[in-house]
Amino acid sequence: MKHPTDQPERVRTTVDLPRELLDRSRNVVDRKLAKNQNALFTAALAEYLDQLDQQVIDSQFAEMAEDAAYQELNLQILQEFAGADREAMAVRDEEP
Repeated sequence: MKHPTDQPERVRTTVDLPRELLDRSRNVVDRKLAKNQNALFTAALAEYLDQLDQQVIDSQFAEMAEDAAYQELNLQILQEFAGADREAMAVRDEEP
């Protein structure tokens, strides 16, 4: 198990960047909006990858909305738990 203060393994790599992007990143660091370029690139890449992951999840949910078998199962579950839902709401309404 990793200790909370352990730093993640770092790997040095080289990338080719458009000059404008590099200049913009240097400007951000110069204005002290990021600690350094490495921190900026790491944070930006992590954010972009998180967005891509979210797009995949959103796409899967969108597919579920069109999935007839899923819709049927969902309706069955709702019907099976309808009584329990009514009981829970009744108990909640009775509490002061």
